[in-house]
Amino acid sequence: MRFSAYLIIYVLISAMNLLPTGAMSKTLDFSILHTNDLHSAVTGTGPDAYFTSAAGDGDPVSGHYARLAHEIKSQREALETQGKEVLLLDGGDFFAGSLFHVLTPRSDTPFSPELEFLKILNYDAVTIGNHEFDGGREGFLTMLTKNNQYFQVPLVSTNMHWDLLPAADRQLTQSQVKRWIVKEYLGTEGKPIRIGILGALGVNAILVSAGNREGFQFDGFRDSDSREQANELHQAIQLGVDHLKQQEGVDIVILVTHAGHPEDEAMATEIDGLDIIIAGHTHQAYRKLRRKNNVYIAQAGSNGGFLGKLSFQWTEGELKFTGDENNIIIDINDKVPADTEMLKVIERWEKEVNNYQNGFGYASDTPIFYSKNTRKKSRAYGTKICSLLLSAMNKVALENKIRSIDVYLSTLSLMRLGIVGNETQPIEYRFADVFRILPLGFDQKMNPGSPVVHFHLNKSDLRILIRFLELYHLIQNKFIPSFSDSISYEIRSWGIPFLNRLKDLALNNKPYEEWPDLVHIATSQYFAKFIPKINGISRGLINITPRDASGQEIKEPKIFLNQKEYQLLSKALSEKKIF
Repeated sequence: MRFSAYLIIYVLISAMNLLPTGAMSKTLDFSILHTNDLHSAVTGTGPDAYFTSAAGDGDPVSGHYARLAHEIKSQREALETQGKEVLLLDGGDFFAGSLFHVLTPRSDTPFSPELEFLKILNYDAVTIGNHEFDGGREGFLTMLTKNNQYFQVPLVSTNMHWDLLPAADRQLTQSQVKRWIVKEYLGTEGKPIRIGILGALGVNAILVSAGNREGFQFDGFRDSDSREQANELHQAIQLGVDHLKQQEGVDIVILVTHAGHPEDEAMATEIDGLDIIIAGHTHQAYRKLRRKNNVYIAQAGSNGGFLGKLSFQWTEGELKFTGDENNIIIDINDKVPADTEMLKVIERWEKEVNNYQNGFGYASDTPIFYSKNTRKKSRAYGTKICSLLLSAMNKVALENKIRSIDVYLSTLSLMRLGIVGNETQPIEYRFADVFRILPLGFDQKMNPGSPVVHFHLNKSDLRILIRFLELYHLIQNKFIPSFSDSISYEIRSWGIPFLNRLKDLALNNKPYEEWPDLVHIATSQYFAKFIPKINGISRGLINITPRDASGQEIKEPKIFLNQKEYQLLSKALSEKKIF
């Protein structure tokens, strides 16, 4: 009988070996939860005064770390109960966008709300976005130091290089930012399945961070002459893919990139061996799963208002999407309850932020104005904000006997949020809400907010600058220009750039021929750093030269009486009361 039993077992094993390969293939069911462009939106977007922790009572706040934490925990638990492995990924720009971001780049406090949130939720990989450099090299290195000491969030960037950094800074960066991350799971039959995760900063994101990331360079953009090099970026990622497959033996390759449409699709097309792209940067919520060149592509909006959810099954070289292609985005709004533990953590952060509010001029909960009208981000909105800033600056200029400003210049992308209004019951906007409209930049003392700078341009340079921005934003939509209403023009869609595309260009209702020879310009220091890049971007055809009041060239614009954009806007809106 014993021999017979052995014989039966032998026959069964032999029969199994004769089955088709797929029957014995190792299989992994896994899901990806993903975010991007969280932008320090700890308390979400929408007026802070109206947030409630309960679900379903109709508050207008979108996002909020406590709601996002609840949904991540709930989704992870449900997926793991179904037997799925779960990856939690972030597509970059987790930093910069609210009063909470004052803490991370400061070396005099151990706090970093952004990194602590990523740590608490156990993110598996987080790539570097352009706004991680908003505090400059010093701020970024402080962020890495805190991550090393307290948080150990797995940061990944495949196309970063740091050749110009001092040895100690280079060593810190290399220890904290990995080229790739490999995760290993047990599939069916107990066989290991390896997932490789790459990270990349996209070409546009490299460009817009050029003024802040001194010493940090990336494949994909040549800082010396502002040349975009998408092929170089693709080659760097391709080398990473090849290494993961050939040296690390990975089965699945995921690229977490701070680059949205159309860069993400170009990566899917030009890079061999990618399976999944988790995108960021363009703040789009891809509500339907995209696929290009057999690569799945997803992006989950911005500011914590969305959580992406993808489910897959991998079986010996074949990756199948197993979820609902039309239901891959979860809205994080009033329908989602707040996680009580995260609310307690946020209270701790708020107390620390309050310690740094002396320089703001306002407490975070100071009422600034009441909004009757909803104003979405648009050209009209950009004009309104720039006009308010111009008015506030000229009041300050009059008080200090400084020549008035003629034009305030910005881009719509630097105005981070619109304004929610209500005709019958105007919405209260507090200082923290106003700050989130113009939050970007830091001064030399690492205090938040971009200083306002002023300079003069020859009237011909100003006209060229306007013409350039109107053309360039069609190529790079991050640069949709916004001017104060002292500048006006119409756009001919059929017109020829730099010839007749702009119609009736006027300054203070005067045609170009009647403009003063020198025009007094103001903008944020954040945007001013972009102006010298125009020469390289235009291949040397355009050179905008900042000048002083006498017309002499200056190396860089001067700071306007230590004023910050958010301070000027808060002052202008507080005087209006109702807006």
